[in-house]
Amino acid sequence: LNVSDTLPASLSGLSVISTTPTGTVGAITNNSSATALDVDIASIDASSSVEVVYQAVLASTTGGTNVQNTAAVTGNFPAVPGTTDDSETIAVDPVADVSLAKTSDVAFPNVGDTVTFTVSLSNAGSAAATNVSVEDVIPVGYSYSAGDAAVSVGTASLDDTSTPGTIVITAASVAVGTGVIEVTIPVTVNAPTGAAGEYENTATVTASDQFDPDSSDDSSTESVTPKNLNVTKTGTVNDGGDGVVNVGDTIDYTITVENNGLATITAITVTDTGADAGSIVCPPNSDNTIASLLANASVSCTATHTLTQAEIDSGSFSNTATATGSDPDGGTVSDNSDDPTDTTNTDGDGDGDFEDPTVVAIPQTPAFELEKTADVSGLSSPPVAGETITYSYAVENTGNVTLSDITVTEDAASFSGTGSLPTPGNESLTDNVPAGDSTDAAVDGSYDSLAPGDVVTFTASYSLTQADID
Repeated sequence: LNVSDTLPASLSGLSVISTTPTGTVGAITNNSSATALDVDIASIDASSSVEVVYQAVLASTTGGTNVQNTAAVTGNFPAVPGTTDDSETIAVDPVADVSLAKTSDVAFPNVGDTVTFTVSLSNAGSAAATNVSVEDVIPVGYSYSAGDAAVSVGTASLDDTSTPGTIVITAASVAVGTGVIEVTIPVTVNAPTGAAGEYENTATVTASDQFDPDSSDDSSTESVTPKNLNVTKTGTVNDGGDGVVNVGDTIDYTITVENNGLATITAITVTDTGADAGSIVCPPNSDNTIASLLANASVSCTATHTLTQAEIDSGSFSNTATATGSDPDGGTVSDNSDDPTDTTNTDGDGDGDFEDPTVVAIPQTPAFELEKTADVSGLSSPPVAGETITYSYAVENTGNVTLSDITVTEDAASFSGTGSLPTPGNESLTDNVPAGDSTDAAVDGSYDSLAPGDVVTFTASYSLTQADID
């Protein structure tokens, strides 16, 4: 004999609970599947019986309908061979089957970015669910501001003030359908702290008037993986060992790129408009690239900047490095460098680390030498009153910064002549290498700008008096 039952579409998940023989019964074999009963009975004597008990799951959409199911027995019956069957019709009460799904609009946000979570309520049953409540607790990996959540689909009320950091969604009715109520929750991504589950955001159905035949989908968790690069940069003046900073000396930089997010960052490029072309090197590569940086890993790159006279004159040089890479989805992550010795601590991009430019002080050693000579070749022997002595005043810039508004004056207190005090003027330049870096707008007794190594010479004349000769 064979006992069979092919389930209608409204039933599924068939399982045989028991096959109980009474009297004299041959071997019983269960060959059933999830959609069909199939039990073989080798033989059954008169006045004997086999009870087959099995169950199946009603689809939630059958609520409010009638479901008919038929079982059949086939075999060789003495005198009456053939098949006999029986059917049963049951009335299914209306049922609500609420489910919840949670999604985010980005998988790999930057620290400091806004991520919007969406809580979506659906009902796979045959009747509306009433007085449904959902609770969403924001974990420590995010910051939420009360009043930011909003109902985007359907009708529901929100309470995000009774318990700070918890949003309660209450729907008087959830109709049959998919995504009949949706709520958006924008949050700001905080920097990782290492706390367990700090980015796992869970929403859970906490109440409903109706029994839920499938509670496995009444809770949903969505998480994101924050990305963040932190770049720091320090610089040291290299004077070449002579103790004086000159044109052509360098600032040597260390640029450290750290991945302090949780997502692996790849194809990182380090740039710095203030660094000499080709000078940025990030080991183990020989260029300015980093192939991959795991969470909490870092690489220290080096770079140089060759100083100009204008930079030495200013007394400092400021610049910023930038690291740019890709997250696992191909999105861009970037950070400008911070000078860890600068306590200004400006967080320009809101990522939790600072972006102060690196300012390196350049030691200045202003100095000059003045040499005065007298030309007496025009004097007679012996000198005669009215003859002229020509004086030259050579001013050499022996320091490392440009000098400006240079004038030479005679010290009247130490002048022994009885005539008029000489007035140096008629300045002229001896322009040493590099040429063209000293300038004077007009020959007016004051030299405007004298670069290191250059010499400006002033002249003056003095007419002898008889008192000087006497």
